[in-house]
Amino acid sequence: MRVLTTSLLLVAGAFGAAFGARAQAEDAAGRPSSWFVWNAHDFFGPCSGDCGAAVYAGREITTPMSSVFLIHDPVAPWNVDTGKAGVVATAISRRFATLFEALDLEAEAGLDQRLGDMHATTGWIAVDFRWTRFPWNNIVTTTIGFVDGPSMASEIDTEERVRSENGHGSDLLNFASPEVTFALPDHPEDQLVFRYQHRSGIFGVINGVDEASSFACIGFRRVF
Repeated sequence: MRVLTTSLLLVAGAFGAAFGARAQAEDAAGRPSSWFVWNAHDFFGPCSGDCGAAVYAGREITTPMSSVFLIHDPVAPWNVDTGKAGVVATAISRRFATLFEALDLEAEAGLDQRLGDMHATTGWIAVDFRWTRFPWNNIVTTTIGFVDGPSMASEIDTEERVRSENGHGSDLLNFASPEVTFALPDHPEDQLVFRYQHRSGIFGVINGVDEASSFACIGFRRVF
């Protein structure tokens, strides 16, 4: 899985570097770009406040994600069902673009290890859409993000097979993860992170899989 994560981050970096080259060409041509800023000119160089590393852990949630987030058949937070599995995870990211000085686009690669009733190790590469501008940031610095991209599992856990609706699940699925971070204004680089980590087939689009697994997580994120 270490090889997988390294490969995923290299792919993310390649996209970032390509976008950065395009941005430099546009700047050289004199085109206005204040609403869209590429930050990937030196994607594999030293970090300068544009990198992030997170460690977190959480509990399995068996209620469908659409119900948890009140989209379909909503369920109150106190009625959400939990399973007997847990997860520990880490993710690294780097910003490669910013829109309207408020929406950061980040390339992310991560690994997790399931515990308890689940045993798979999964890795993912994703894009994180992170909104950073809130009127209360001088009181509590806040970001809200949504991470999305492909996810590969070392094995298909029984729980994922049961929820898959195709009877056998899939090692390749989609990774989707809403998250929110909070930090003190004097130390915005040290963040408390809440993340809802979810694998699915996007309503059957990927290998006929619907739901797979979800975890409600809490952890720490450092920006550097």
